[in-house]
Amino acid sequence: MWKDTARVNLVHTDAYSHLSPADVRPKSTGMSQLQSFQNNSADRSTLQQVQAFITQSLQEDQDLDTSQKNAKDVIKIDMEIKLPPKEKKKKKVVEKQMSSSLLSDIFANQKFPEPRYFQNVDCVGLPMLFTPRECKLIIDFSEAQGFSMQQRHRVLNLLWCDIVDPFFAESIWQVCGLGWFLRTIKIDGMIPCGINDVIRIQKYVQGSLFGRHVDQPVRREDGKVSKYSLRVFLNDVVDDFEGGLSVFHMPFRQEQPVIFEPQAGLGLLYPQGELCTVQEETEVLFGCKYVLRADVLFCKPEDFEGRRGEFR
Repeated sequence: MWKDTARVNLVHTDAYSHLSPADVRPKSTGMSQLQSFQNNSADRSTLQQVQAFITQSLQEDQDLDTSQKNAKDVIKIDMEIKLPPKEKKKKKVVEKQMSSSLLSDIFANQKFPEPRYFQNVDCVGLPMLFTPRECKLIIDFSEAQGFSMQQRHRVLNLLWCDIVDPFFAESIWQVCGLGWFLRTIKIDGMIPCGINDVIRIQKYVQGSLFGRHVDQPVRREDGKVSKYSLRVFLNDVVDDFEGGLSVFHMPFRQEQPVIFEPQAGLGLLYPQGELCTVQEETEVLFGCKYVLRADVLFCKPEDFEGRRGEFR
């Protein structure tokens, strides 16, 4: 739910990314003799004698194997070696670890966000970007990791933790459909290419707040730069806390800001830097509020990896 103190009309529109089987085989000295003979003689009768010798040698080897089976100090070897399948299974586990993480696996179903646009503030609402279950799992993970305090007198008073997980960021971009939603836009000749690997979880307890501020872009060494902020509320103002509203202050209507009431899974997408609207998080009066903050990266079209429009 979002409120506009000046009753701003909201416009809803539709959405627009050691042994192997080869090592264990019967051996006979007669085979080498046969090959040598075939290379040096064509005498058929002698060949028959050699073949008889081979047959006898094989029979003796078989009798010897039978007698050894009854010996107590002989280890029985199963000819059907099962080591290769185990190695294959282990390889699959490694591949899974390299392509996902605990957090990225919480997003199971492909989504295509249906945005809501607002006429009086440069901010797009993305309802149900996360499901309530996904929000709770993110909160539980953050609590297990632990929070740090960030405090500036009358300006900033909150807890935070950073999750550095490229697979988690990729899942938000791909599975949650943010990349699909932004697939057609271009800013300053650059196109959206993903979410920054560092994702911050903010925790507002009773008395916490975040005064008026603007979000600044992230500039990476690989040339990628963020141009949009993504904010996702992880719990509800009605059920989990009081206060803690998100307020956007427009320069042409300072006394009548646009107010958003946090709802679990609601995402807000808005510009950074010079185009960022001044905003604040009001004081939490009771309970605990959780927010996910991420940066949407842009890059030059020629540097893009070609994943636009590819979704699971």
